[in-house]
Amino acid sequence: MTFRVRLLFALEMPLPVPRMSGRLVVLLAVDAASLGGVMAASVLEISECGYSDDNYAAGSQYERNLGELVATLSGAAAASGGKFHSGTVGTSPPDQAWGLAMCYADCDAARCQDCLRKAGAPGGVAELCPSAAAARSRRMSFVNSDGCLLRYADAPFLGSADTSALLEHSSLSYVADMAGMGAARRQLLSQLAERAGREDQEQRLRLATGIQAYTDASNGSSQTVCGLAQCTGDLEPRECTRCLMEHLAAVTRVRDMDNATGGYVKGISCYLRYQVNEPILEPAPPAPQPSAAPSGAAPPAGSMGGSKAPLTAALAAAAGAVTLLVAGVF
Repeated sequence: MTFRVRLLFALEMPLPVPRMSGRLVVLLAVDAASLGGVMAASVLEISECGYSDDNYAAGSQYERNLGELVATLSGAAAASGGKFHSGTVGTSPPDQAWGLAMCYADCDAARCQDCLRKAGAPGGVAELCPSAAAARSRRMSFVNSDGCLLRYADAPFLGSADTSALLEHSSLSYVADMAGMGAARRQLLSQLAERAGREDQEQRLRLATGIQAYTDASNGSSQTVCGLAQCTGDLEPRECTRCLMEHLAAVTRVRDMDNATGGYVKGISCYLRYQVNEPILEPAPPAPQPSAAPSGAAPPAGSMGGSKAPLTAALAAAAGAVTLLVAGVF
């Protein structure tokens, strides 16, 4: 049997959450308006933690192998800026452990790498997934809204996608032309799902980004949908695309994403994201230059320099539309 725990951290303090069986379909929605006041604006992290109820014995060889594996993979991924790392420690079951660790490409790098370093420290897994059963589980998967990803098991799984657990998020702003945006989004994300499995075969980056233009039927304006698709580096092209297409089905299924200007579906093995008129992992187009002001004139009121805040911060601040969905068995 498998259990999954969803964790919502606000003001750096965990809220109590129930332990839930992975054999059930569980839907948990968090509405910022219902949280109220400061707490609503302080939601920092959403986590999905899945684990089996098959535990290892304290002091066993599997525990030693697993500790070495998690520390090595997490440390290597953090040191490389979140790049994908996988491996195994041990010579044969039941003492052999397999695992992978990485950060998704558009993550908050500092927070994700900190998450990986915590995972590799003694007791780190228990900190990521604070459950007595999870701390000694022989199989565990973890992903959070910062893009931190860790998965391990006592049997080979590399090359096989896990699509059982999803973090879903949609923005609180909406487009006027739902049909036009939806068609452009579906076309773009389908293309990226195909491309991601083929990208960078040598480094196994499994990442694709792109844009799709459409015309807003409500006012005739030109719009673009920007997208990202990524898989863990262990997946072969066909398996990567299969995982992403399942996520695309979730994008089109979630009602909150019908006409939202941005959203994502983030899982253990792959990740899809889109947003309207805001490039992802690509430079923004240059802003139109204002006409030259007369000599000696004061600058326009409210004009200022500086760059946009990271999108991850914006998503955290707008956590009111967060929806978590989990189905299936680990």
